[in-house]
Amino acid sequence: MDVISGLLAVEQKYQPQTEILYENATSDDKVNHLLRDDAVQNLRFLHMSIFQLKADVFTIAVNMIDRFLVKVKVKPKYLTCVVMACYCLAAELLETKENLPTYQ
Repeated sequence: MDVISGLLAVEQKYQPQTEILYENATSDDKVNHLLRDDAVQNLRFLHMSIFQLKADVFTIAVNMIDRFLVKVKVKPKYLTCVVMACYCLAAELLETKENLPTYQ
């Protein structure tokens, strides 16, 4: 139990700091928290209705999206590309070859 307590104590240190998305709320050329939330909601719809992969794929993808948006200034027109790239990376990491969607 001491190991789990130690990991939980440092967990916040390794989470993406998404406060910067709230600071971008007035900027038109950067992704803000509202655009991010909308993109994640759309990804959730695709994940549940079309791809039907493991739940971990979705959660890892959202974590990757948050980390990327915090580090890189993304224009809103490229947000869909970032979201799908993160989802594909998460699927490659967690799913077996047989379960992956085909890209055509």
